[in-house]
Amino acid sequence: MIARAPATRTTNAGNYVRDPQPALYADPKTGATWSGRGRAPAWVAGARDRSRFLIAKASFGTR
Repeated sequence: MIARAPATRTTNAGNYVRDPQPALYADPKTGATWSGRGRAPAWVAGARDRSRFLIAKASFGTR
């Protein structure tokens, strides 16, 4: 009988641990927050301009 090497787990490039994200949007009426990941809550999804819900005006991707 041939001895086999123990199976090793490999990770794919896209399978990384997603840590909790800081809140980027806040509802001024209820105080609810959203990090911008996943489905948008109804109070953001129905808005024409999401910038009014931004907690802080952040510049993404600029140096």
